[in-house]
Amino acid sequence: MSDVLRHAIEDNTISVLYQPIFDVNTKRITSLDTIVRVHDAKGRTLAPYFVTAEAHRLNMSVQLTLDVLETCVKDMTAFRQVAPELDIVDICMNGSELGASIFHERLEQLTHEQPQLRFGLQLGSHAIHVAHDEVDDEVADLVALPNVKLGLTNVGTTYSEVAAFAHLPLDFARFDKTVVRDFRTPRAKQIMQRTLDISRDNDAFHVVFDGVETLDQVEFIRSIGGTLAEGTLLSNAMNANEFLMRLETMGTSLPEAAPRQAE
Repeated sequence: MSDVLRHAIEDNTISVLYQPIFDVNTKRITSLDTIVRVHDAKGRTLAPYFVTAEAHRLNMSVQLTLDVLETCVKDMTAFRQVAPELDIVDICMNGSELGASIFHERLEQLTHEQPQLRFGLQLGSHAIHVAHDEVDDEVADLVALPNVKLGLTNVGTTYSEVAAFAHLPLDFARFDKTVVRDFRTPRAKQIMQRTLDISRDNDAFHVVFDGVETLDQVEFIRSIGGTLAEGTLLSNAMNANEFLMRLETMGTSLPEAAPRQAE
């Protein structure tokens, strides 16, 4: 599997899926989340967590993230020809990119070449550790770039989000799917409510509920004042061609049946 990943990064044969993020009140796509896909010779998909961790071990994280970034820019250009209001794409990082000058330089270049796009850089648990201990200045330089936003992913799992909120200049956070799935449990409710309370203290801070699969989850999100959601109830992840076709046929709105059910 390591060789498969290495060759995919070296040959730039990775693919990117796009998961729409919806506003549950307006029922329109607000932005896109990205999922990196790598397949072996038999067509089996490598698990995303393996791709992230193994790319770091192979010292190839920067190259992987740069490849994803270039793919997203190309695809977003095509998407915006159909839906010009679509301007935000989120990319997950594992932290190695934060100290890499080549990543900073290319991202800065893109913000000038593509001023109409906004890039959401998502940090997971490993990236939080790196950012906290090693590259505070680099993080500050990144978020100082025009149209670059810093986010926290997998919120509610194994590390202290509260510490990250206090330490990092975050613009958005994404709840882990397991937290959203357990929305009826007191602990999950507390985590989500606390994060929303933090977001209300910062008008620019947005919270995404990942893994939305049922109408009950949508109603819960609305009941606690949440608005942004992604998951299979709203839309599956799609490759660029599939998503472009969706935009051409439905635009950025949910299918007509979904809003009526979610009322």
